[in-house]
Amino acid sequence: MILSLVLLGFTISTYFLAQYGNMPKDVYQFLALSVCQYALYFYLLKRIFSEKKLPILLITLCSIACMGIYLYFPPKLSNDVYRYLWDGLVQKEGYNPYLYVPGDWKFHDLQEANMQLFRHVDWRDKFTPYPPVAQYIFKEAHTLFDNYGIIGGKFLFALPIILSAILLYFLVDQKLYAIFVLNPLLLLEIVANAHLDGWVIFFMIAGLYLYQKKKYIPASLVWTLAIATKVYPIIFVPFFLFDMVKKKKFLEVIVSMILSSGLLYLLYKPFIAESYFPIMHYLTLPNEQEYNASLYRYLYLLLGVNTPGVYILAAKICGYVFAIGALILLILKKYSYSLLLAVGILYLICSPIVFPWYSLFTLTFVLFHIWQTKDFRMMYFYAFIQLLMTIIYFEPGKLVLREIMLNMEYFLLLVSILLYTKILKNNYFSKKSSG
Repeated sequence: MILSLVLLGFTISTYFLAQYGNMPKDVYQFLALSVCQYALYFYLLKRIFSEKKLPILLITLCSIACMGIYLYFPPKLSNDVYRYLWDGLVQKEGYNPYLYVPGDWKFHDLQEANMQLFRHVDWRDKFTPYPPVAQYIFKEAHTLFDNYGIIGGKFLFALPIILSAILLYFLVDQKLYAIFVLNPLLLLEIVANAHLDGWVIFFMIAGLYLYQKKKYIPASLVWTLAIATKVYPIIFVPFFLFDMVKKKKFLEVIVSMILSSGLLYLLYKPFIAESYFPIMHYLTLPNEQEYNASLYRYLYLLLGVNTPGVYILAAKICGYVFAIGALILLILKKYSYSLLLAVGILYLICSPIVFPWYSLFTLTFVLFHIWQTKDFRMMYFYAFIQLLMTIIYFEPGKLVLREIMLNMEYFLLLVSILLYTKILKNNYFSKKSSG
């Protein structure tokens, strides 16, 4: 009875959260609702971890209701989906989305004819940063948008959450399925705000599962799809290759590299006939945008914002820090999901752009770490950090400096990794939860 009421409360909080934007007048209501929803989620985590038989039907119905609510309301915290749809429209009109910015004079007639879409597009003077698989998704999403409006456009970005949930339920673990389908940040960012990262998460879950089952070549191809959707999963490739080499899977390493390179080439081929700009553009991104940066921000403030080329220099230093840190982890640490999670956190610390949804890829490593160790307690830390990421969505401003909030999140997540991968192994705390 209590669980049913909590799930009902979770759904009701979703209904109200879906109606708030990031305008100043909405901040305190949104944050209060978010805290309430996470409190309910913490209770649900406790029940999920402690009960032997889960009420899967109730959990599924609650998740479906939340997704339906978020799909119904237009996105209010981010306009990214409209840029996705614009890229899809441009492709359907026969243009290469990598070669023209949305505000280009060439698109004047297209802008006028699609003003309902174009007026929501941000960064009109910036080239698209999204790899080819993303562009194919955008094209199909615009077709749905044409036929069914914004609900249709958003649906294609919610679809990978459904596919991921199916994988987790039937192939991995029902408890992880329940954690996943009720995760507040996942529902908010992927379903409500229709961010592309849901597809990355789906490919990563599928890739990690295949790798766990020693299907190395299929895993590499699926992981390549993740890279061709958003580039950042490429940072984990050396860890997979090094692990395969240590296992003496030399043939699989060679075949995986050849096939993955070929797949990337085929995916990019339609877009690079005229120019290699679609590939080279990624190198310029740190000079174009910054949000929630950690180390990067401290570096350019320390070097002086008026120093010529300071932003590029700060980005290069961050790149070196990440590369050296990742290399040390690669050499010293054995392959594990906690290792991949640590690399992901290091990447976020060094990145100049960290929107809340950028952190969601780490959820895959947390889930698989739980699957491997049967220790659910890291999820409490992780959910708390997700709440902090939600709070950062707004300018905390006078309440607390954004940089302090951001670094507190990373610190807590690093501490949680230390606690649950080192200290617990040495039996300083109680035995692992059996789940």
